[in-house]
Amino acid sequence: MILPVAKIASCYAALTKSAGSTMLLKSTEYLPTASSAISSVLLLRGGQVSSTATAVALDLGRESHLITEMASYGSVTALVLNAALRLWTSTKFSKDQSPWISNSFTISTTLCVVAGAFTAVLFQLLGIYSRSALGMGNDEGYVAFKTATALYRKWGFRCFLTELLTLVVSFLLSLYNKLWNEAGRQVETPLLKRAGTYIMAGSVILILLGGYHIQKVLELATKNIFIEAYHDKFA
Repeated sequence: MILPVAKIASCYAALTKSAGSTMLLKSTEYLPTASSAISSVLLLRGGQVSSTATAVALDLGRESHLITEMASYGSVTALVLNAALRLWTSTKFSKDQSPWISNSFTISTTLCVVAGAFTAVLFQLLGIYSRSALGMGNDEGYVAFKTATALYRKWGFRCFLTELLTLVVSFLLSLYNKLWNEAGRQVETPLLKRAGTYIMAGSVILILLGGYHIQKVLELATKNIFIEAYHDKFA
């Protein structure tokens, strides 16, 4: 009874080993195909062949994050445009007001609206077409479009800064006009004129301080983020 059982066990072990070897050989047949597919995807994404599929997903996540950042310019621009239009409709200049004040207000508000509209439309178009390229799987077209529109993104950011600056100028001119009108109505109270002067001077000082610190933030971002990223990419 022991001999037949031993023979059956040895036959079962031989069959299991043979089946395992066959499955291993068949599974290895698919490895070149899968490897070539991964390599093709990575090359299309702009990555290295030795990378993994996780790196591809990470690149897509970063690109989506950059597209979302571009859309944030449109949100801020909409708020600034709303403030500029409200200033435009609520500020009234009397005939006794200096034409330099009224004309400067008109020019600054017009520049604010035009620059803001250009910024909003430009970044919306860039975001829409970038998402369309990624959604269609046209990664090469996305990279080409991103490279070709680098100059437009620069001009869009400059128009964004112009919009902010002209809004501040329009606000100061509107504030000056309001204080001037109030002082004209109260000729017998010189304290009002003095208070208006203090308010105007304080507003200018605060705006200059804010502009200085914003400029410092832009310089730090250029130095620590964009220039370092440029050197890391092309060094």
